[in-house]
Amino acid sequence: AAVARRVGFDAREAGLVAALVRRHLLLAEVATTRDLEDPATVAHVVARVGDAETLGLLATLTEADARATSPKAWSRWRAGLVTELVSRVRRGLAEGSGDDVQPPRVDVPDEVRGDPRRVDVRVRATGDGATVTVVSGDRVGLMADIAGALAVQRVSVRAARAWGQEDLAVSVWEVDDAHLDPAVLRQRFESVAERRVDPGERLRPPPAGSLEPSVQVRHDASQQATVLEVRVDDVPGVVYRVCSALAGLDLWVRSAHLATFGPQAADVFYVQEPGAGALSDERAASAAHAVRHALRPPG
Repeated sequence: AAVARRVGFDAREAGLVAALVRRHLLLAEVATTRDLEDPATVAHVVARVGDAETLGLLATLTEADARATSPKAWSRWRAGLVTELVSRVRRGLAEGSGDDVQPPRVDVPDEVRGDPRRVDVRVRATGDGATVTVVSGDRVGLMADIAGALAVQRVSVRAARAWGQEDLAVSVWEVDDAHLDPAVLRQRFESVAERRVDPGERLRPPPAGSLEPSVQVRHDASQQATVLEVRVDDVPGVVYRVCSALAGLDLWVRSAHLATFGPQAADVFYVQEPGAGALSDERAASAAHAVRHALRPPG
């Protein structure tokens, strides 16, 4: 702020510049590591931004900073996440943050509605990746099976979200491969779900000497779920191993948000008891322990 005053900004403008510098990573970090449909996410940003003017300037600064870093830092996917976050925060500033956001409805094929054991897989290319939508009967472990099928196909997951619709489970996966065959993915999923293929056997374990996995429990990040922040070496199958470990405790992964910084993955999972919301302290500790064990290198 002192430097801004020396170059001619008035007190209000200098304070605004200082706020932008302090918060210049806020939008990018929240957009890629938090559930944008959780009211607590919007409330978190609203509290730190404060007004629409700061939000608009911060959005511009976020894009400029990312573009100056690398093309990957401002991919179409990341730009879309930041745009969505800014839109939600702008509404939150105008109307008050805290209203729940309803998930979108998807068309359910008659064959899946009539037989929940069936699965529908759709793929939509998004330019620098694809959106994979899966509709099937709901059960604990479903997210692990889908993540396992994607891992077996060597498809990297950027983010995932799941919700219930008509007693079925809908999950949407943002992935980095724009050329996926939905029929092949469906076959992979069915082979994993029917236990004809074990992704754990297909994936190489984390190499000896890898980074010791870190799992932090964040009860304050959501009122609807318990948030696990996971840091580990970026190796194939992290999402599958985490989802599988949580399924072993009869827990449901509501959403996952994945980011990579050099050789390290920094992933965030929103976890719930089936039909009961956030975890107790004891259950959260058990979940963190199970995830650490699943990600720990052998030896």
